Order: sequence, then C-alpha cells, then structure tokens
Amino acid sequence: MASHFVLWVGNPPLPPETMRVPQDVMTSAGHLPDKRRGRFLAARALLAQLMLRVYGIRDLPPLIASSSGRPCFADPNLPDFSISYAGNMVGVLLAEEGGRAGLDMEIVRAHSRQAQDAFTQGLSSGEKAWINAQQDFMEAVTQIWTLRQSILKLTGEANSGIDALRLHPAAGRLRSSVYPDIQAVCDPEPTLV
Repeated sequence: MASHFVLWVGNPPLPPETMRVPQDVMTSAGHLPDKRRGRFLAARALLAQLMLRVYGIRDLPPLIASSSGRPCFADPNLPDFSISYAGNMVGVLLAEEGGRAGLDMEIVRAHSRQAQDAFTQGLSSGEKAWINAQQDFMEAVTQIWTLRQSILKLTGEANSGIDALRLHPAAGRLRSSVYPDIQAVCDPEPTLV
C-alpha cells in the first residue's frame, strides 16, 4: 500500500457538513484565532476524508499528541500521518500501513540576511555547496530546509535530531544515523512539499 497525500488551499473554508470531525475537535478549535482555527479544522477534515477513502473509517478516530507534540491517532494500530501548513495551504500525508510519515511545506520567498543565515546554520558542507551551485539561492535553501523538517517530523525528533541528519543533494542521497532507510521526495513547484 502507498502513502496518500492531500493538499487544500484555504479559500473558501471547508463547508461544515464536509468536516466529519468529532465535537471535541470542534470544541478544542474554538479557542484558536480564526486563521489558525480554519487550518486546524481543515487538516482534521482532510485526515477524516483520507481515513474514509483509504480505510473505510467513517469518523475521525481520536487523536492525541505524541511526546514530541506531534498529533497522532490514539490507537497505535492506525497509520501514522503528518500535517503541515504553509500560508493558506494545508497538507496531510497518511503513511502506508506500518510506515511513518513526515510532511513539511514551505513557500519560497525572499528572506533577510539574518533569516538566510538561520536557515543555513548547521548545514553540512555538502548541503551548502549544493545550495551555492543552484540558480535560485532561496529556492535551494528552502528545498533543503523542507526536506530536513520533513525527516525530523517523520522521526519525531524535532530539532533535537538535526545533527543526526545529513543530506547529500548532489548525489541524491539522504543519511540519518537514527533511521537509515528513510526515503524523501521534494516537489519544488510552486510550493516546496
């Protein structure tokens, strides 16, 4: 079985009748600011749709937060998933059975020199060399950043695992000392996913 990805662009908001999320999720979203509430509910509605279409599960199963703060199903027998937000877009990746998912999305945009330095801090010399060889510096930095964040979400390590991860973009390889069998995909048009 393959992983499944869905992307939603946020205007107009999802109609309430398509949400199919439990009342406790609706209630917990009530305290969030409007934009964040809309994205939060859209992500859960998309996840509910994926669970219905892929597994035939009509209602969104109960969710909890993992030790890293990442949402996951309370039932450990259900598949892993990952949610990401970029601007008014929401993406949900549902892993194959027994697999893990890590999704990050970023919008390529101009950043200050300080932001560029923050993005490149901690990168390997190979990653920096690859970035410098690309035509669009910010797209290249964003692509590396997005791949790294996806993998860190997948492993559940957040930024604590950043030193265990090394990308070798020129060779098309990714290395993680913690998870050696990771596969990564990056789609650079028009949003990096």
